[in-house]
Amino acid sequence: MMQVLPYVQHHRKTIFRSVLCIILFVLAGISIQWWIPSSASLAFKGRLFYSGLALALSLFLWNYSRFYIGAFCLYTIIFLSSSLMPMLAGQHVERAEVTAAYLIGATLFLFFTDLLYISRHIRKKSLRHVLDSFLYVCLGAALLFPLLIWGYYAVSGHVLSATIVLTLFQTNGSESLAYLKSQNLFMWGGHSQRLSLSSSAQGAYCIA
Repeated sequence: MMQVLPYVQHHRKTIFRSVLCIILFVLAGISIQWWIPSSASLAFKGRLFYSGLALALSLFLWNYSRFYIGAFCLYTIIFLSSSLMPMLAGQHVERAEVTAAYLIGATLFLFFTDLLYISRHIRKKSLRHVLDSFLYVCLGAALLFPLLIWGYYAVSGHVLSATIVLTLFQTNGSESLAYLKSQNLFMWGGHSQRLSLSSSAQGAYCIA
């Protein structure tokens, strides 16, 4: 016990930041669920805590960088907003779906950026640059899905659902391509890809 107290006193600022980080992440996830009208109970409470713990560790590794915190918030909000898209069309949204999108966005960002942190300690410079580039591309590519959901709603006025995706897969190739072209989805997909990759490139420049 006597050995623990000096350690806590010496690192109390880091411990306070970590605990605060976990609390804020969990409270944000719970607040999002409370905001959605539903009779279902709160979902993924345990996963919210463990994801908050992972966030606290990542922030410690990146020295609580303001850019890192801002990039994490933006990345997570993009995923979260795509799950709320059905509400714009007057459809019901389940708490579990929204919380899952919140956790997926956070987990993807933390996973790839933790790998980036590890790659920074590789001595071989050429290998480090290749790995960094690959991880930034992965970060940008993961954003394509929520951006395509937003894009589909922007160009068609409808929410992209599993039913629409299954219908496209079940129709023949020429009809599916004709539909996608009529909705300008190829154009939006190209813009989304450039946006996600440019965001990743900018992240690489700012974090480096």
